[in-house]
Amino acid sequence: MEKNFSETYMKNIKVLIVEDNAIVRKSVKRMLVNSTLSTEIYEAENSAEAILMLNDEKPFVTILDLNLNGENGINLIHEIKNNHNSKVIVLTNESSPAIRKKCIKVGADYFLDKSLEFDKVFPSISNLVESAN
Repeated sequence: MEKNFSETYMKNIKVLIVEDNAIVRKSVKRMLVNSTLSTEIYEAENSAEAILMLNDEKPFVTILDLNLNGENGINLIHEIKNNHNSKVIVLTNESSPAIRKKCIKVGADYFLDKSLEFDKVFPSISNLVESAN
């Protein structure tokens, strides 16, 4: 009996949500819990917490806001891509073409506008998982 995609590839995906707004973090977490993904979800409010989680949990994907209480999320993308083996999905309200281009240039795998593309988080993770297998 052949297994479908979700049975084969969507098991125990570690996801780190880096977002300073607790309401948004909970919304992302709820969306993942209600999806077909089998996930271990970790949360961080700032870059320092994110780096600890990246070191300890080694998530497959990091969902990252760019504005973390004044911290520059672009620097965190650079840190993740240079020192950790995690895919990066930027989920932000700072969605100008220049910011989008800069994030992709430093290594973001996806760049999503929080207010317009929130529903694309799950498909983006699915695409990353599929391309890794």
